[in-house]
Amino acid sequence: MPGVNKCLEMTTKLESNVNRITSRF
Repeated sequence: MPGVNKCLEMTTKLESNVNRITSRF
């Protein structure tokens, strides 16, 4: 299902953003 795939993609992007922010501190 493309909808689920898109949601998963956004979640992965969000996780990488969080990792980047937390690694900065």
